[in-house]
Amino acid sequence: MGGGGGFDLKGLARARHQQGGGCPFSALVKGDAPTTSSGNGKVVARRGSERRRPPGPPGGAFGREALRVVASLTLDGVPKTTLKLAQEYGDAIAFENPVGLGDAAGWTFLSSPDDIEHVSASNCNNYRERFLPDSYAFATDGKGILATGGEYNRRHRSLCQPSFQKKSLLASFADVVTESTEGLKRQWEESAASCSGVDGVAIDLPLHMQRLTLDIIGSVAFSHDFGQVAECGREMRGEKSERPSTLVQAVNHFGEALAEVFVTPMPILRVLEAIRYPSVTKLRSSLGTIHSEMRTIIEGRRAEYESGTNHTDDLLDSLMRARDENGDPLTTQELFEDVHDIMGAGHETTATTLSALIYSITRHKHVMMKIKEELGRVLGGRVPTFEDLNELEYTEMVVKEVLRLYPSIPIFPRVAAGDDYLPSGYYVPKGEVVFMSSYAMGRLDRLWEDPEVFDPERFAPEMEAKRHRYAFVPFGAGPRMCLGAKFAMLSLKLVTATLLQGDFDLEVCSPTDAVLDIDWDITMNFKKTNGIKVALR
Repeated sequence: MGGGGGFDLKGLARARHQQGGGCPFSALVKGDAPTTSSGNGKVVARRGSERRRPPGPPGGAFGREALRVVASLTLDGVPKTTLKLAQEYGDAIAFENPVGLGDAAGWTFLSSPDDIEHVSASNCNNYRERFLPDSYAFATDGKGILATGGEYNRRHRSLCQPSFQKKSLLASFADVVTESTEGLKRQWEESAASCSGVDGVAIDLPLHMQRLTLDIIGSVAFSHDFGQVAECGREMRGEKSERPSTLVQAVNHFGEALAEVFVTPMPILRVLEAIRYPSVTKLRSSLGTIHSEMRTIIEGRRAEYESGTNHTDDLLDSLMRARDENGDPLTTQELFEDVHDIMGAGHETTATTLSALIYSITRHKHVMMKIKEELGRVLGGRVPTFEDLNELEYTEMVVKEVLRLYPSIPIFPRVAAGDDYLPSGYYVPKGEVVFMSSYAMGRLDRLWEDPEVFDPERFAPEMEAKRHRYAFVPFGAGPRMCLGAKFAMLSLKLVTATLLQGDFDLEVCSPTDAVLDIDWDITMNFKKTNGIKVALR
């Protein structure tokens, strides 16, 4: 489809992708702006040249097309809207949004690997600050790793990052993942064995994955057992709950409420809070539950640490021992905020990705067969370990294909600290919010052949070697890439390898779509699709 000014932007972008180098809009740049090398092999417009903006919806901020985009942002979510815009206008889109911008000059949506590399890596100093909507700052009071920038964020990331990079810690985390997953596998096996009906036992897959990941992150983060895997067994046996999933419900309610007010400006949020608007009330109530449960755990562990009565090799212990360049530790409040962010991000995103992963494998029997063949060859029926991860090559290909279609971080917005020119030749003014969309990139036919088809072979080593390294960024990219990306990949592979060795068969009950219709806000969820039902036989 053509872009602005009568040029075929899609054709130009495809030509760039096929050539493997240069600027996708070089034909345009040569005609109207002086160019220079950026130092990384890319061709960009030189400062002082014509400030050419990307194409976008006509009519200005309050034109009909802009309002149509706002409606799409509200109803469909930012990720799906970025895909629609990329398909209509090309790899870079300028948009004057009439609502929810705060101090931002405007929005630019990007889906070109070259532009993504420029913003997130080669010129990342100009895009250090993350943009989050007012609703997120309202919910978090602007604290924690996810909601902050500047020196505060740099200090906290530097203190937290070693916990997700050290091989010894990752190996111990891997043991926690397999131990918890073995527990769920046994629950599934017992339930399948006790069922005499041909239809098997239907389970709510996202709920089971949420419970599993809550137990995993609870053990990894602060050696706390939430007892949620055991609850899966009680539920399937029709027994009364012993440990109601209060925290799971609170996390779900928080995500639902946040999505409902996602693009609402701060002044309106304050008014809605004052009049006790249901979504805002639910947001505050769910946060209160989450904070109460976690604060009790963290304060107890802090007291044990300071008295020397307990030592555990978990994330919280690592953070309590961490010191910044001045030798200062994190305060109890800072510990709470950071662990809250890490737990929230690691629990919900991993659970939804696991749900999409198990669904996709179950829907594609040839993929399941190949994974099981690999597991039999590498593991021979034993529990997978950290050392086995590199041998599970096909399993990793499947995980990556799921992340292409259902990325953990579908968008990662940044704010331009100063004027800039992209490799595509377009000008980005100071204060602009730049949205990079891993969701859109994963579904564009100019980057992937038959993008709606589930095909793990796309990630065979020889195929990956031909691909732009920034064409696949499911965890974001650059200095503000997801801290837990390694742990997330580790978890996804180990859970898959453990569950697929279970003595049961899996069949999808609903939905029956080849590609899941997921509800997107900051992350992905299954609110509108009524979950995923899978039968154990």
